[in-house]
Amino acid sequence: MDEKDGDKVMVVGLTGPSGAGKGLVVKRFAAHGFCVIDADRVAREVVRPGEATLIRLTEAFGGEILLPDGTLNRRGLAAIAFASRENTDRLNAIMHGEIRRRMLARADACRAAHINVIFDAPQLFEAGMEDACDCCVAVTAPLELRVKRLVQRDGLTEEEIRRRAARQHEDSFFIRRCQYHICNDSDIDRLERKTEAVIGEILRDGGEGVS
Repeated sequence: MDEKDGDKVMVVGLTGPSGAGKGLVVKRFAAHGFCVIDADRVAREVVRPGEATLIRLTEAFGGEILLPDGTLNRRGLAAIAFASRENTDRLNAIMHGEIRRRMLARADACRAAHINVIFDAPQLFEAGMEDACDCCVAVTAPLELRVKRLVQRDGLTEEEIRRRAARQHEDSFFIRRCQYHICNDSDIDRLERKTEAVIGEILRDGGEGVS
C-alpha cells in the first residue's frame, strides 16, 4: 500500500444504483481532499468520435446509434442496450475494459502525488475495479425515490427509468459486496451526516471497518 505522510493513501470505490445520490456523497469525499475519478465522465471520453470504443459500439449495435454529426446518440444507444440482458452485457463488454484502463491510470497518478482517490463508479464490480480499492461504499435508496429523482434530473420518462432499473442490480448486490453502506432515504442533511460518519470511519480505520 502507498503511504501518505505516514498514513495509507486510500483508494475508495463508490457504487450503487442510478438515482441513489452518489453525486452528493462523492462531493463530501472531494471536500475531504479525495481525488474524484468519475466513471461516467470517462465513459463519455471513450465514445468520442474516432475512439476505438465508439467504432466497436457502432459495429455491435448499428449506425443508428450515431447522430448526423458522428457523435453518439446516448439515448438511442440506451434504448437498444437496455432492451435485453444480452444487449446490456454486450454494451458492458465493449465499454468496461477501456474505462477501467483509464481510471486505473489516473488513480496511479493521484497515488503518486499522495492524494486519496475515490472511484465514482456505478458498475464498479462489473468492471472489476474493486480489486484496486481498499474499501467500497454502497449508496442505495428506495426505488420510488430513485425514479422520482431521475425523472427530475434526466428528463426521462418514468417508463424509461423503470426499464433501465430492471437491468440494474438490486440493493443487496451492492450492500453485500461493500464494506460500508449509506442508505439515502431521507433529506440532504441526513445524507451528508451519514456520509461524514462513513468518511471518518474510513480515514480512521483504513477502510477495514463495516458500516
